[in-house]
Amino acid sequence: MNRYYYTYGNGNGSDGGGWTEVVAQDMREAHEVFKKHHPCLSHGVLNCADYYTEATFRGTGMREGNFGRKCREVLFSETAQKEGALIRYRFLTKAEDYRPLKDMEKIRMPWWCTAEGTGVSIIVCYLPLMLALHDFWPDAFDIEWEDKTEIEYTDRFVKPDWMPEPTEKETLWAYEILDLAKGIVWAPDREAAEVRVRRHYENYPSYSRHTQVRINVPACDYENGVYEWR
Repeated sequence: MNRYYYTYGNGNGSDGGGWTEVVAQDMREAHEVFKKHHPCLSHGVLNCADYYTEATFRGTGMREGNFGRKCREVLFSETAQKEGALIRYRFLTKAEDYRPLKDMEKIRMPWWCTAEGTGVSIIVCYLPLMLALHDFWPDAFDIEWEDKTEIEYTDRFVKPDWMPEPTEKETLWAYEILDLAKGIVWAPDREAAEVRVRRHYENYPSYSRHTQVRINVPACDYENGVYEWR
């Protein structure tokens, strides 16, 4: 997979500056991903100031900041998502309450607040690649990230006390409910994953037993205290 960078001028939305990173197989695929999240202004013109490959972006000097901002979001193509990677993020958030909007315990992903300043906190977390960081921290900015094959605990990043340990062999599955939601679920097999997803959404107004549930490629296996990322 390759990284592509879509930069913003001083007047491009949300106060301008910074950039969006897109991980995709090629530039064409990256453009499609970007346009899905940032519709073209007119006549197919991309809604950004410029775009770069990773090599050309390094040569611009914008790594240190673009109009005072850095990475605003990271987007992954469907091709990239199928690789099932684990991502470690480090970012800033302006929120006084820096807790994630969604339950990290439910998906067994750790997070830490490593520093607090005047109106700004530094957060480090792990997420499966198929989950968007901004669904958990909508105001994340100056985002740094890297691929990981496992969650790494250290003296500084200690395993949280609330992290659950399952009692059986389980697999992490990505799912999609068309026109309703997508996410991840832990289950021993594909069939059990679908049952758990349907049970969770059965009371939603737009859900019915005929609603299509797609269980995608598994990302991680757990057995005997060991998580093995695929």
